[in-house]
Amino acid sequence: MDASFVSAEGDYVVGTIDVGVYGLEPILKTAHAYTGRCFVHLQHGEGDLVEVRLRARHSDTDLQAVFGEFANDVLDHCLRVKIAAETEGVRNLILAHALSGTSLIAAELETVEPGEDPVGIGRPDSEKPAT
Repeated sequence: MDASFVSAEGDYVVGTIDVGVYGLEPILKTAHAYTGRCFVHLQHGEGDLVEVRLRARHSDTDLQAVFGEFANDVLDHCLRVKIAAETEGVRNLILAHALSGTSLIAAELETVEPGEDPVGIGRPDSEKPAT
């Protein structure tokens, strides 16, 4: 892989990741995930950049390709963090409902059999009584 954001220096590669774009948490999670394959060193660079140094644990490792995978995994973790933040309220509601032992929405729907439809959710609007 020949990427302009990564360069070989001796027995390791150095690349930069922009914290302003991806955030620090995704970079740290990715770095931790790569510790089995490489020795990882992170350091503040210029501005919002983080310098990532990877040194292979095994001599047959293509470090530039590994850094490309690293960069893709940072993007993946970044999106996971954003999705977790966007869905936090719903996850908390589901967790609260599961642990509460009470009905948070409609108590009559908690005790019916799966095939029953006591509130007529499955009926077309044209067949429902006017309210």
